[in-house]
Amino acid sequence: MIPPARKKPGGRGRRPTFFSYHRPSARQYDCTFAHKICYISSKKTRTELFAVGTIDITGYSECASNGDPLPRYAKHTTQLAIAIWPLALIMKNTLLILILTTILYSCKNDLKNQVKTDIEKTEIKKELQFSLYNSTEFELNNITVGLPDTVLTYKRLEKNTHTEWTNIESAYYYGFVRFYDKSNRKYYVQPIDYVGEKLFKKGEMKFIIKDIDTIKQIFELDSEFPTE
Repeated sequence: MIPPARKKPGGRGRRPTFFSYHRPSARQYDCTFAHKICYISSKKTRTELFAVGTIDITGYSECASNGDPLPRYAKHTTQLAIAIWPLALIMKNTLLILILTTILYSCKNDLKNQVKTDIEKTEIKKELQFSLYNSTEFELNNITVGLPDTVLTYKRLEKNTHTEWTNIESAYYYGFVRFYDKSNRKYYVQPIDYVGEKLFKKGEMKFIIKDIDTIKQIFELDSEFPTE
């Protein structure tokens, strides 16, 4: 039980005068919640929400705090009580902590994703990417591209379009290319050899099909390749 506040020495019959501060005992801090000092006027009746229930204050009632009732006081006497923080304030602080935690977690994830993206971009730059571009006015079908380490096939390639970029191990600036037009006529180029030619292993390589001659069934194969 919380002891009453001490009074200053005085003569009998004098109205008690209480110190403005009362040091709480160890028992008063048994509660794990944060505490505050509140001045309670017994002349005033009020009810406040607390984390463990309600506290009802009147001139002839007891103030429950930490499970221990305060002693009764005479009417019009000002008493000093220790009470836990109101529930509303606890909820406000908890909400603030949750918001800050969410923001920090989001920032951490964004940074992690950015680092991951940068690593992926760096890895892509170390590889060789290949694309086939049809710069003609004809639709190409059943396309085959022969590269040193792989063979790529495409079912159809519309005019003035290019294929998606594909990761490959290596390529020269020219290679074997074969395709068919709408009339099922075959076109192809076959390299003789690659002696003395540079083998590219990183960057972007693009083969370009251009100038199709439907009578002679020939075409020109150009390319764009890394300058490094």
